[in-house]
Amino acid sequence: MKAKDEHNAESNWSEPLTIQIKASMLEIKKIMGGISLTTVIRNNGEENATNIKLKIDIKINGTQGLILLGSHTEKTIKLIPPQREKSITTIAVGIGKINITATLITQNTEKISKTVNGLIIGFIILITP
Repeated sequence: MKAKDEHNAESNWSEPLTIQIKASMLEIKKIMGGISLTTVIRNNGEENATNIKLKIDIKINGTQGLILLGSHTEKTIKLIPPQREKSITTIAVGIGKINITATLITQNTEKISKTVNGLIIGFIILITP
């Protein structure tokens, strides 16, 4: 860095200063079905991820089907340490082809979303390729 005063006198260049910014880096690793819906979230960063809001939306894909329970779920995850995962389980009931979207919202990062397709029959959720 170089400084200049009001008389146009300049200083010499200063030594460079390296600054490292550590942060959490969240990833929706996978969305799994079964008797419930499980969303796996990983913190790939170097700092704790705190107060993470997880939104899960299940919508019918097409014109036929019905979601009776669990079409929209919100949960707050207090902490995911660096290089760790957290699994969040939710329940949904319905019938038909579905789209499942998981969205993470934190104070320090942009929204992160992942969408998968599936089939719901009662409590059973099957994720399709």
